Amino acid sequence: MDAKIEFVKDWSDDDMSQLTISICDGASRFCHEVYVGPQRLRDAVRGLDGFKDDVYGGTYDLRFGVFGPAYAAGAFHAHFQFDQHADLLITVHAQSRFVEFPVNEVASEITLYLTALPSQLDDFVRALRAVSDGHADSATLDATGPYY
Repeated sequence: MDAKIEFVKDWSDDDMSQLTISICDGASRFCHEVYVGPQRLRDAVRGLDGFKDDVYGGTYDLRFGVFGPAYAAGAFHAHFQFDQHADLLITVHAQSRFVEFPVNEVASEITLYLTALPSQLDDFVRALRAVSDGHADSATLDATGPYY
């Protein structure tokens, strides 16, 4: 399995898109769905586009959905940070939608750690812009593997 974060737009209308997000660190893989409004997607592209030029100490938090049982679908939070060598360190926390379990409602969750190069982030921002603009249905951030 290749280390990556992949967003695939399953469907969209004027108010909302459903994305399937797949996160893989090379050993573990987690897939789940989130709902994202068009403005939130444009804001993410704009935020990542500004962050990618801040290779010396910059950080950025990409969030889609909301964690917890009170909200539809799942949640995704990726914390991006450049280290002293300008490598991109990525911490991803993701949660699936809540479902009924014999005792209560539960959701699957995961935290994965990835690294990427600045050029891989550049490619991802271009691909995510194409998704946001309606010219593509997927965007992938190829990673170089886990960070240990």
